[in-house]
Amino acid sequence: MHGQILNGDFEEYSNCPTAASTPGDYQLNNCNNWYIPTKDATSDYFNSCSISTDVNVPSNVFGFQEPYSGEAYIGIGANLYSWGVLNQCFNGSYTTYYREYVQQAINGLEKDSVYRINFFISLADSVGGYAVKNIGLKFSGENLHAECFRPIVATPDIVSPDFVIESKDWVKVEGYYIAEGNEKYVTIGNFRDTLEFHLDTICTKPNTGWQDGTGQSYYYIDGVTIQKVSIPELPNIITPNNDGNNDAIDFSNYCITNENECSVVIINRWGNKVFDSDENGFLWSGKINNEDLHEGVYFYFFKIKNITKQGFISLIK
Repeated sequence: MHGQILNGDFEEYSNCPTAASTPGDYQLNNCNNWYIPTKDATSDYFNSCSISTDVNVPSNVFGFQEPYSGEAYIGIGANLYSWGVLNQCFNGSYTTYYREYVQQAINGLEKDSVYRINFFISLADSVGGYAVKNIGLKFSGENLHAECFRPIVATPDIVSPDFVIESKDWVKVEGYYIAEGNEKYVTIGNFRDTLEFHLDTICTKPNTGWQDGTGQSYYYIDGVTIQKVSIPELPNIITPNNDGNNDAIDFSNYCITNENECSVVIINRWGNKVFDSDENGFLWSGKINNEDLHEGVYFYFFKIKNITKQGFISLIK
């Protein structure tokens, strides 16, 4: 469908995976519509159809995890630090900061439309011993392909809010996105621009330290969805005359998510704030500090998570 992800549950495949990916054998390519955008990075495909214990589901070489849904999921090395081995990918450095991504070409999103993005991640419990907090999803008009397994530096459009240390269950990463209309690709991974492994991770296993020469954060991914949603149109007139019609606006009725993820600020024509939902709740009846405001045009900024919708309201008495 237009603008929506294909095979976001990773159930459709051309062949069952036979092993973990290697630079010469990208097993993720067996999963329909998905591929690896960075050279020599080895994102993996796991499916219960596999006869290999390395990439079977639910038990595989990276740990044990039941799928969020269906019989399959994928996995990425979200952060890998190592030192002591010469690596030409890092210009002959003896320190390596390695990351993996997955990518899909999409048909494009509709300009100015709002999309709800969901995907689920779980920390693999048999490798690494570290967790990261910045696994995200990025839309782009250009392919973020790289001729190396260095980090792709970008600002994700949706990102996990905190360190994800959960390894038994799945953690939802969710957000909203207003399309620019030129999106051609969607990429999932760790886009953090710093190369300081010990600052971007936390240790989840005792007696494991990045100073020992290596450290890894590996995550399973499942249930990627991109769904177009509609923000209800807000009224543009309020008539607080106690006749029971348009006496107030309850902005909570227009939240498409939880109320604690919504907020609204109203200002007058001079830019002075007359209403703030953080201080006053979501019900506005044309007052400030319980005093009636003058007739006129007021401007609102209605925020739903990372989306801000703005417009005007005419106050008529």
